[in-house]
Amino acid sequence: MKTLHKIILKVLFLIVVLRSGIEVNAQNTLKELTFSSDSLIQENTNLYPIYNETSKELYLLFLKGKTISCGKYDANYNEKSFTNYEYINGSNFILADYYLSKGQVEFIYHNKSVDKFDKVIYNPKNTSWALERNYILPENVEFLTTLENNGTIYLLGVVKNGFALNVYNFINKELKLVKTFDYSNQAFDSDGKNLYDLLAISTNPKNKLKKIDNSLPNGINTVKNRNKLFQNKEKITITLDNNSDKTTSLIQFNLSDFTSSSSVISMKSIDCTPDTSLKNNSNSFLNDNILLQVNVCNDNMLLSFYDITKNKVVKEYLTNKEH
Repeated sequence: MKTLHKIILKVLFLIVVLRSGIEVNAQNTLKELTFSSDSLIQENTNLYPIYNETSKELYLLFLKGKTISCGKYDANYNEKSFTNYEYINGSNFILADYYLSKGQVEFIYHNKSVDKFDKVIYNPKNTSWALERNYILPENVEFLTTLENNGTIYLLGVVKNGFALNVYNFINKELKLVKTFDYSNQAFDSDGKNLYDLLAISTNPKNKLKKIDNSLPNGINTVKNRNKLFQNKEKITITLDNNSDKTTSLIQFNLSDFTSSSSVISMKSIDCTPDTSLKNNSNSFLNDNILLQVNVCNDNMLLSFYDITKNKVVKEYLTNKEH
């Protein structure tokens, strides 16, 4: 069992190296890490890595049941500390996300039934833990996801039955509204659906907004979502793909100056034989400033590369089932 655990740690460390962009040799990427608690060498333990590029420290986070554990490793990958915390919460709380924020590791837990949040905070300097409870969203807002910029953690929510997105941060044990982005002047689809209809899980489970990490390869189960969120430093881009209209809606906002914009990009139509085994489907993926749109059926497939800064298609590829 211990051998298996070491293999997991090797893979995690390689992921951390890739995410941070640090160049290391093969021997260093396969560095074996050990930690103090043998009780964590078991099944059903979730492991999460965080790398602090400033201090060159690695944190390995272990979550099993109510126990949160954190191991801290120095630049030579030697264990400097290891500590546990028992997070006693209701059964409806699940981990929404975790961040390295201003030198502390912060875990955001979400109670879906009432859109209530807890923060568990670990301070590596003195290996202390803190719990902040009962951050509550207004009743007219549904939680979408968490965001982070320059050490500040935000919550993103959609206003129920409306066209607005609200951004909140954690201030004095309350959720403070930072900015409301109103997109009521934008028609996102031909049926006149509002943003709540398109983004809220409560209206349709398939609306789930998937955060995409472009620093790592993403599997098909991640990129197939029609609603995606991409973050490039302070710039946030949400893409909403409408298969009926063959469009991609772009919602962009900035977490530094809180400017925003929205647009709808149409795909070119392709010839498709009716009632084929593969119906006409479409989707998209954003990489830097290039939006890749895919329009496909049994007969043809069109790939369009759209530059969102220049607002134009820069490259297209059309293929069919014969080629």
